[in-house]
Amino acid sequence: MRPLAFIAASCVYVAAAVGQTASPSFRDPYPNLTEPLFRTDPEYSEQARFAGLEGTVFLSGFIADDGSPHDLQVTRPLGLGLDEKAIQAARDWRFTPQPTPVNIAVDFLLPDKQSRWHLMHQAFHPPEGATRPSFLREWYPLGAGVVSARALDEGWVINSVRRQATVTLAFDVEEHGSPVKFQVVAASDSVWVDEAIDIVQQWRFTPGAKDGVPVSVPCVIELVWGQKILTSATLAKIRETPEPIAFAAAGQLDAPKTPVKSPPGTPSSK
Repeated sequence: MRPLAFIAASCVYVAAAVGQTASPSFRDPYPNLTEPLFRTDPEYSEQARFAGLEGTVFLSGFIADDGSPHDLQVTRPLGLGLDEKAIQAARDWRFTPQPTPVNIAVDFLLPDKQSRWHLMHQAFHPPEGATRPSFLREWYPLGAGVVSARALDEGWVINSVRRQATVTLAFDVEEHGSPVKFQVVAASDSVWVDEAIDIVQQWRFTPGAKDGVPVSVPCVIELVWGQKILTSATLAKIRETPEPIAFAAAGQLDAPKTPVKSPPGTPSSK
């Protein structure tokens, strides 16, 4: 199992910057997963499909003598309604009876997606008493999905060995629903940072609200660049790859050389 300390530390770093409790690591925390003897594909929630969210929900529970799971609990969520869908699907799966608690992975995939960019995780941290933002407009570029020559070269290399690039970003969804104040949590290579930010800057959200008034809400997401069509094997490989470099660790990587600005027409967030 790969080390997890670096991304946990970087999440703490960003959480401290926005005054929030850190989210758990997005990486696979389980060295042993119980494979079902019979499974059905989980259903997607509308909001997760609209956002283009893919990835794995991890569950823990027990297996009865007849192979049915029970007392299922989400131990590593994806959100946007997929956690509930994962429990619903896993209840219909069948396993080899086990005397001890088990860990179960439920994968969510969008095989019709035509972009090499994939949203793997998202976590909003609304202030107490506030609602979280919801996805209003998302955009994932087609084709190679990158602009810079360096990213094209790096993409050619990692695609040839069937690897993926990853970027974890923190930002605020401000009162008008635009993403602002980007911070780089971690990245597999600095070349992917500006590419990822350029994509997310074009997203729009219905803002969070408290007492009927729009409020700014921090968010952390992980984007992956690689194959257009992900599989369960691809998700497992992503979880097993070395962790991205944490930008919180001074001297490991430089932040983007150009300052990140709000999209044109968006009120600046100071």
